[in-house]
Amino acid sequence: MNAVVNQTFNAPASSIFNEERAKSQGELSGGITGGYAIMRIKGKVWAIHHRAQEHPLMRDDGDGPRNSIDVVILKANPLLSKTWYENGFEEGSTNPPDCASANGVVPDQGVPKKQAEACAGCPRNQWNTAVGGGRGKACGDHRRLAIVPLADLKNEAFGGPILLRVPATSLTDAAAYDAKYDRMGYPYYAIGTKIAFDTKEAYPKFVFEALRPLTDAEAQQVLEWRKSSEVARVISEEVAPFTPVQTAAPFVNAPQPQPAPQPAPQPAPQPAPPPPAAHVTPPHVTPPHVTPPPVVPTGFGWAASAPSPVQAAPAQAPAQAPAQSPGRQMTGFGAIPAPVTPASNPGPMETQRPAPPPAQQQPPQQAAPPPAAAAPEVTITKFDASLDERLASLINE
Repeated sequence: MNAVVNQTFNAPASSIFNEERAKSQGELSGGITGGYAIMRIKGKVWAIHHRAQEHPLMRDDGDGPRNSIDVVILKANPLLSKTWYENGFEEGSTNPPDCASANGVVPDQGVPKKQAEACAGCPRNQWNTAVGGGRGKACGDHRRLAIVPLADLKNEAFGGPILLRVPATSLTDAAAYDAKYDRMGYPYYAIGTKIAFDTKEAYPKFVFEALRPLTDAEAQQVLEWRKSSEVARVISEEVAPFTPVQTAAPFVNAPQPQPAPQPAPQPAPQPAPPPPAAHVTPPHVTPPHVTPPPVVPTGFGWAASAPSPVQAAPAQAPAQAPAQSPGRQMTGFGAIPAPVTPASNPGPMETQRPAPPPAQQQPPQQAAPPPAAAAPEVTITKFDASLDERLASLINE
């Protein structure tokens, strides 16, 4: 909730409240503190846990998680802190420990399962008691550090100082790093430090490397952080007591509201069923574009914001084969011209034409005889008799 300041509050408060104001400081805000971010390690992946969200730190090019972080170590708890999990620590778990000690001397107030009054005589704080066997201790040691990114000493994106727990396997390396640069005149909070994972080890082991001395402006900011209450909480705050959430019982004498009688629901008239529609092949629907989880810029680079809840991206539709155009054929090497089809077996894209009927066979033409010589014209008279009579008539004329 954000407090909205009205414009009518531009004038100062009445001077009558001056004396009372000094007595009432912190009445409304007492006991309320903001949570700080925690640098978690899962496998060999850095992630910032802040406000119930996990932000894995990725490389600037987006190709996998970061192997290192560039920080300024603001302050360290001089005492080793301790945590004990009854069933062993589960990597990546956010469950609180069953017993813990911020100062390594006595258990924190309100731990669920306190194992002893003092850590020195606790049976869980002895060697060869590790869960599952081994030479280690069931109650693990670590050192609490308050860090900020070297590129952003204020770290407003994650609320200022971040808690980093140096595991037991890296405590010796951290002490050697501190001693080396302290002899050179550089306290650990006066230089930028790269913290990476040892590539020769399967488990997360820290490697400390000095980057550069801090400038005067950066040194001033670091000194302010070292004196702040935020850093003091990060390096020494005890584990919050575990108290289950209880629901308050209703006030006995308070009249309980009676629900108003509800009329019986009437069945809605059912519309006549529509006539059966003709079967239509549904068109191909392309799945919507899936937007990747948003990323936020931080002093450590880009941090992926984990979506809540996590939803699986819909599977992409299989790519459709390109349509074949006339005269082209698709192969594993691309498009090639379609082969020429013989006329007796036309291809699918060629129009089928009926064959013409066979031509009728004409009889062979015989040669015409040569024309005969013209006969002398004979005048036929009125005689219509035999040849002898005709000849006789000609002689007598």
